[in-house]
Order: sequence, then C-alpha cells, then structure tokens
Amino acid sequence: MNRGRMVILALLGLGLVTVIPASVYLISPSSYMHPTESLNDGGESISYKEPLPSTNTPVPALPSNPNLDVFAVSERANTALSIAVQDDGIREMIEGWLDSGAHVTVAGVQPIALSDDVRISEPKQHPVHHELLGRALEPVLRPVLDNIREGVSSSNIYNSSRYGEVIIAVNWHAMDGHPYPVSDAVDLERGGVYEAHQQIRRVIVDIDERRIRDVIVEPERVMRHDLRPGIIYMESNVFMPYSVVVRPNTVLSWHNYSSFHHNVVGVYRAVDGSTMSIDSKDIDEGGVWQYLFSREGVFEYHCTYHADEGMRGIIVVSGSMG
Repeated sequence: MNRGRMVILALLGLGLVTVIPASVYLISPSSYMHPTESLNDGGESISYKEPLPSTNTPVPALPSNPNLDVFAVSERANTALSIAVQDDGIREMIEGWLDSGAHVTVAGVQPIALSDDVRISEPKQHPVHHELLGRALEPVLRPVLDNIREGVSSSNIYNSSRYGEVIIAVNWHAMDGHPYPVSDAVDLERGGVYEAHQQIRRVIVDIDERRIRDVIVEPERVMRHDLRPGIIYMESNVFMPYSVVVRPNTVLSWHNYSSFHHNVVGVYRAVDGSTMSIDSKDIDEGGVWQYLFSREGVFEYHCTYHADEGMRGIIVVSGSMG
C-alpha cells in the first residue's frame, strides 16, 4: 500500500476527512436497541438467523467494488437505503473508505427500534457531526451540544413505522502495525499480530420526507490478536482474519472471544463444482467450532446475527500455497 493511501486510511480512521450533513446525535449507545435484537416490519418479526437477505442489492448511486456489500431486509428498508446513498456526503464517505482499501457493508434495516425514553433533537441551522468533535475539540463544543439537548422534546421521538435505518459498517485491518488490505488472504502459519478496526454509522432516514434525519456514529472498535495456525477469532462483530488461505485437509477452529452469540454460515464451493452449505449453529461466548476443509475451493461465510455490521469471512483452500 502506498504512502498516500496509508495517510488517507489514517485520517479516515481518526474521523478527520469525512463530513456528513446531518444533525448531532443525542442518543446514548446504552439506550439504543440494536436492530438484530428487535425488528418488526408490518407486524412480522424479521430475524437475522435467516440466511443473509438480498446480498449485493444493485444501487445505482454506489460504485461496483468487491469490498462493498449492500443488502436490505425488506422493500421498505431498501427504500431507506436508496434515500441514504443518494446523499452526497454519505456516498462520498463510502467511496473514500473503499478507495482506502477498507471493506464497507451498507445494510438497510427497517424499522428501527428505539426505546420510549429516547428523544432526538431537530437539526439546527449549522449542525455539527459528532465524528468531527474529537477529544481535543470536545471541551470547546460541549456547551453547544448541551444547548441543543435543551431543545429536545417528546415530539422528536422516532416513529418506527416512518423511519428506516441504514447501517454503514467500515472494517479495515493491519498486520504487524502496518495497513493490510482486507481482501488479501492471510497464511495463518506465518504468524504475526493482526488488528481489526471497525466503525459503525447508523443513518436514520425519514422515509416519508425522503431525507436523512440523523447519523449516529459509534466509537471505533479495535481488536488485536496474535495469529496462530488453524485459529480464526470472533472478536466483537468481526472475524479475524477476514480472509484466510489454507491447504486441503486443514482443520480450522473459530474461537468466540466476544460476549455475543455468533455463528458461521455460508456455502463451500469446491473446485470440482460441488457445493456444501455449512451452518455452525450458535457459538456461545468462549465457545469453539471446528471444520475440516478437505478439498480445494472457497468458503464465503458470515454471522447471521451481525451481517449488517460486516461480520463476514472468506476461506481459500489451495494446494498451491508457497
């Protein structure tokens, strides 16, 4: 990766080169209900235990890129997704991340689920995106945010039948302290220190008015592990490494180091043309699941609970490894 790309990646990671025309969010992460915890669309529950829906939904506003995954869980969610990506700021942010070599997942989730006591302020004339605060600027801008909070009223509660949510999950990785392309396969036998960085943005869309209401930016997550032969880590909502290359007849073990339930679901496509659907079932906190990859091929998989946050992986089984 050239120096220019490394600089861009570093700046994006610090949130210094992305500006989104949206209002300051006033939601505490502890008050926000994750969409995979409770979803309801027209009275029917949508479960992320089902196979990944509508993967790679064509969206004219977004570029075609192997590191971009787009899907929606329903027609209404797809409407929210289309509205979000037509916004210049959102689209430029996605394109910037892709140019940096990161993997981006854009997931339309409708409806959103906010607890009754969560209220969000109306945007001001000059809204400040939370991503621009930074720790250094927070003491200066904090009085402004406190003033905005005073304007919060009960009329600002989001109605789940009107508002859609689009999750933008950005994942970028590093090996031994250096940026590492997410799509490049890792040979676990060579070892090294692997880092996974993730940042989640939740775009709240007013479907009736066809506009973005708020952008909720979660703190960056950083996961780090020493690579070991045959082991893939499940940390937070990330598979580490994202892409792995192994020899035929290799047993891989998925270790769940997070406090969430995860699973490994996907299709193993062998070079001889055969396919096999694989489902690990739930892997609890501290749990381990193993699978023997006996033939050459490719296994593309995801966690059905956290596919909206880009929790995916690729196993390449090759007899021609160096």
